[in-house]
Amino acid sequence: MKKTILSIGILLSTLLQAQTDVRLSINHLFNSAPVQFNTTLTNSSQEEFEITRLEYYISGITLTHDGGQITEASEAFVLVNAEEGTNVLLGNFPITNLESIEFGVGVTSDVNHGDPSLYGPYHALSPKIPSMHWGWSSGYRFVALEGNSGMNLGTLFQFHALGDDNFLKQNISTAGITNGTTLTVVLDADYLSALNTISVYDGPVKHGENYPECIQLLDNFKTSVFSVSTSDVVSIEENENEKLTVYPNPVSNELMVELTNSTEQTDVTYTIQDQLGRTIVKSNHVNGQPISVSNLSNGIYFVELHSSASSIAKQSFIVNK
Repeated sequence: MKKTILSIGILLSTLLQAQTDVRLSINHLFNSAPVQFNTTLTNSSQEEFEITRLEYYISGITLTHDGGQITEASEAFVLVNAEEGTNVLLGNFPITNLESIEFGVGVTSDVNHGDPSLYGPYHALSPKIPSMHWGWSSGYRFVALEGNSGMNLGTLFQFHALGDDNFLKQNISTAGITNGTTLTVVLDADYLSALNTISVYDGPVKHGENYPECIQLLDNFKTSVFSVSTSDVVSIEENENEKLTVYPNPVSNELMVELTNSTEQTDVTYTIQDQLGRTIVKSNHVNGQPISVSNLSNGIYFVELHSSASSIAKQSFIVNK
């Protein structure tokens, strides 16, 4: 009887936990300074080089929270481009107090050998240019790092690291940053550490899963690249007088986006963004007029309203056809 009461209590406690949008934000750094591509850098071996491309996947995300509870963000696949800002939604979960985040650099083996063409155009695993897929048998490129080195930076080098056996998970203790109903995990990623003990001077070109340099690269991503950030996350604070209502949610064809406020807003526009923060749609917003989302693939998106001066409010929604 006591066990039954305890089980019911745990279930009720879980159901009563507020749903929280959990986001992952990454600050891209070279030696603790903001990333600048095509800029001369020096690695731990005092070799000069520059980076021209750095993309990688993050997946296999697990969140530990609220006294050791485990929540898997199994549907979250993040394609990181170090030249662009990274602030993506991992999902909506019953989390109050975050304790740690676990993830791997690469693509989990359950989907690593699937068909990229089956995903919608804005999904992280869909075909990309330049390609992040090595072929069905080998799967996705976990990390694509390219640049120039050697005398006068005249020699090309490339590391394309992949392989199920090289998918390494790491766990980082963090409480994240809470703003309203959004919890953001903010990490610093210092990519100079990714090349620790790896020589680039002679222009190595290593594409595959068995090259020592590629194995070392992924190990460095596990042990040396990521840390909890001490900086503030850039976020949108909604005006306390503004309320954004989005329905139906999930939506299949037409989305209603209604703004109620104590002061009249004029010249309001809206944008729809995908999980990578890319703007897909931008247009004028009129309360009471539906927004067509019939051309969007299934997934999580964000609608944001803007006045002429600043952002007004932002809300997530799910397309499910």
